[in-house]
Amino acid sequence: MSSLWPIKVSSRTDIGCGREHNEDSFIEWRLKPRSTAAPHDGAMLAVADGIGGHNHGEVASRMVCELLAAQIRELGGKPQTTKSFCTSMENIFRDINDAVISEGERNPIYQGMGTTLTSLVLFAKYCLIAHVGDCRVYRLRDGEFTQLTPDHTMVQSMLEKGILNEEQAAVHPYRNILTAAMGKDPELAQIYTHIEVMAPGDKYLICSDGLHGFVSTDKLASALDYSQSPDMVCDRLVSEALKLETTDNVTVVSSFIE
Repeated sequence: MSSLWPIKVSSRTDIGCGREHNEDSFIEWRLKPRSTAAPHDGAMLAVADGIGGHNHGEVASRMVCELLAAQIRELGGKPQTTKSFCTSMENIFRDINDAVISEGERNPIYQGMGTTLTSLVLFAKYCLIAHVGDCRVYRLRDGEFTQLTPDHTMVQSMLEKGILNEEQAAVHPYRNILTAAMGKDPELAQIYTHIEVMAPGDKYLICSDGLHGFVSTDKLASALDYSQSPDMVCDRLVSEALKLETTDNVTVVSSFIE
């Protein structure tokens, strides 16, 4: 089997201008089915942002990416409907969350570590998002730029309740405080999943808040719109974040559906 449309992917990460080490991790690889009953070829993309600059956030982000990759490889040999794939991803996220918590309990130096995790699986003609935290997935389709994931943050909750407006939220001192993260809540009550049919010409972007917290939405959209390849998107956006002296790590993963 092969993808309904060719998929191109690329990724970049940078320590940024204000950190001593990079706590971001990412996945960018092709999915290959083990049998003719498996999902079509596709791509597995993810970004994880370790929390807090302490308590080994980089260990947590790397761990969740490694566990996610292993679980998706295992899933690749089993038939999946779109509905069962969503359920499978929710279960995978919960298993990974349990593993992060267990590692912190087993090894005291990792106690309290946590991370965000945002994944995008492209298979057959569908894209599937599973998400916890404040990394984001964007899509450009027919000139329309759309954020496909909600931010699991205190400020987003305040926006939804009408306590803040967009202008206030953009500068609020609590805008980076998370309401959901891997390794922080045994229940992991907030897992956002979304599935939709892809279309030829779709362009996707996954990024950490070291990018979207510093580079404007207009510039993110422009990079997708005017770049001729995912490589160009990633190079352009990391360069833009560094030019604006992002104080956080910056990670970008991009995919074009052709």
